[in-house]
Amino acid sequence: MSYVSGQGFKVNTLKTFGDLQTFHNEIISQKAFFIPDPELFRLFDVEYLNHMSSENECYYCWLALAVRILQPRHILELGAFAGGSAVCLFQELASSSKLTSVDVKKDLRFCPPEMLEDHRISFVFGNDLDLSIFGEGIPLDIDFLFLDTLHDYKQISNEWAIYQHLLQDGAMVVLDDIRLNNMPRFWEELPYDKYEATKDCHSSGFGIFIFHREIEMDEEERLDKAHLASRKALSSPRIRARRLDKFMSENKKGFQAFSNSLSFFHDLT
Repeated sequence: MSYVSGQGFKVNTLKTFGDLQTFHNEIISQKAFFIPDPELFRLFDVEYLNHMSSENECYYCWLALAVRILQPRHILELGAFAGGSAVCLFQELASSSKLTSVDVKKDLRFCPPEMLEDHRISFVFGNDLDLSIFGEGIPLDIDFLFLDTLHDYKQISNEWAIYQHLLQDGAMVVLDDIRLNNMPRFWEELPYDKYEATKDCHSSGFGIFIFHREIEMDEEERLDKAHLASRKALSSPRIRARRLDKFMSENKKGFQAFSNSLSFFHDLT
């Protein structure tokens, strides 16, 4: 049995809490009819497959159906861990659309080879607060943003300060784990109409809102503001300390060898 609905929903037509609630209810009504592509999902383990079908942990299924209904042109995912959510977004990706997936760690264990070779998807690895990870291809006019990185108020605030400038006006923004740690503070502070779908989608929190730009800006102005926010985030003492820890960890063997060399020459003298 098939079920096709959602006609009339478009990213830039969802504006109010009521619109978001109706959209969410539409997705929930389609959930029972969603069938994951067995080839695309063949590398998933049991735990992650449960995110597709369990009664109250179905946010993977939600993401796939949202893309099916809205058909966004450019999806940006921040936080790709293992590639599970990227597979869900990719299954329903239109032939003319693209998906950019970002994570600090290169771990795509759930992504099949044929997906990695598809021209519509790009994987970027590095600190998402540093726009230089994109090289010359900084994503712009994103109309669907999924945020699922470090579950911390400061991190999500820095990400939002940067990436809001890269969004298309009227873009849908989806946040996972909004009830973890100090994430509720960020969720409550958002000045947009928003809808929380925690009960249906993910016990650790799940929310959606529509972004609307208060002041119209051209592309150059938006990129300038994104770069400025990126530099500000990277200059904070907390971020500098985290980058130093990462550098020390990655170069531990080299530092140990250097230390041993110093000890050797000290013994000679």
